[in-house]
Amino acid sequence: MAPKTRLDPVVQMRERGEESALQGLARAQQAIARARDRLRAMNDRAAADERAAGEAAMWAAEESAHTRALQEARAVERELAQAHGAERAARAAYERAWRDAEATRRLREKIRQDLAHDAEKREQRALDELATQGFNGKR
Repeated sequence: MAPKTRLDPVVQMRERGEESALQGLARAQQAIARARDRLRAMNDRAAADERAAGEAAMWAAEESAHTRALQEARAVERELAQAHGAERAARAAYERAWRDAEATRRLREKIRQDLAHDAEKREQRALDELATQGFNGKR
């Protein structure tokens, strides 16, 4: 088992931040998918030509509905652009959180290696001392 260090709580905190940022990125990607689906549906609705033979007043109503569908499609396009911006921001936040967590993990591992190396040195010194005492005692 790895020795405990004072950085363990910091690493846990950074890893929780990394996990939170990753969840934020996932939510942003889901928002993009929902906006794309809505845009696809709005474009299909705007592309549909519901006009048929009939009165001019019905054509005017259909044209008005078509114009409204186009406006809604443009609004969803703006929503999609905002979702892309939010996703870029969430990705940048995740990358920052990952870098911070990774740097802290690396530092913790370095400290653990140093602690293990120091323990190994102490053990070797103790063994050397015992060997020296044993050698001096035999004379």
